[in-house]
Amino acid sequence: MHPRPNQVCLSFSDPTKRVCITIPTFEDVKQFFATFHREIIVAHPYASAAVLLFWACYPKLPFQILYFALFDLPRSIIRGVSTCLGFEHNGVRQDSIASRYQSQSYTSGSGILSRALTYGAVNNDLPPPYNGTPRQQPRREDMHMWWTLLGWMCVYAALVIVLQYGGDF
Repeated sequence: MHPRPNQVCLSFSDPTKRVCITIPTFEDVKQFFATFHREIIVAHPYASAAVLLFWACYPKLPFQILYFALFDLPRSIIRGVSTCLGFEHNGVRQDSIASRYQSQSYTSGSGILSRALTYGAVNNDLPPPYNGTPRQQPRREDMHMWWTLLGWMCVYAALVIVLQYGGDF
């Protein structure tokens, strides 16, 4: 079975078993948005306007949800698992799985990983994001203008939807 031109197929250990991902074409994307417009916006204008007005009040909310789901949650899971294995904020915890593995595998001190672990555990001469000092936060007033603009765009879109597809009052 050969992949179609708009598919990417990956085979792992067995060449007969493949995972294929279909990449949408421009026509597929155009058809998706036309269907979304017809089935959601035109069919339910008041609900669509309500969602846009809610988004106008909290313009950062969808982006914060995506940030949480794609960055914070996986990072917390990885940190929790690594803490259970014995990796703490200040280094490897005594009498943990990580310390036992490190003492059994890297006691000679001649390996690259052994030297890297030692350097990372005892050296504080690293650049600012890595030596424990907090990063400099971006100025919030610069971003406030863009969030306000997004909010007003949502209000405008809600008004257009209600006036164009909402029916008579």
